[in-house]
Amino acid sequence: MDAPPLALGVGDRRDRVRDALPPLRARLSQRVFERRRIALSCASGSLGRPASESGRVAFDRSCSACHGVHAAGSAKGPALVHRVYHPGLHADSAFDLAVWHGVRAHHWSFGDMPPQPEVTPTELANITRYVRELQKANGIE
Repeated sequence: MDAPPLALGVGDRRDRVRDALPPLRARLSQRVFERRRIALSCASGSLGRPASESGRVAFDRSCSACHGVHAAGSAKGPALVHRVYHPGLHADSAFDLAVWHGVRAHHWSFGDMPPQPEVTPTELANITRYVRELQKANGIE
């Protein structure tokens, strides 16, 4: 009889996962490409409805310091135009909860997001619409 297979330890699993990830250079190149595509979509004028405009203004005032211009991310916070925030994975209510209650870091290593009490419900609805339109313009639907 064959001996039962040995269980993998945490270190072995971590090594297998790490080895399965694309190299860092490829991940960075992809991120640069995504940010350029976001900027090009925004520059092309695909966003022009009034809610989008007021959402952009509110986003620029309350969110862009961490989430970057056009929600493309920065050194302080993640890009919201990313497949992680696909509407099927993060409903609009997830944005509401994050803004009103803050959120613990769980997808990225940027740290926790504090609540943003200065954002009104109307501004939040417009910000969410603006982010969803950015996502759609970048193929995240």
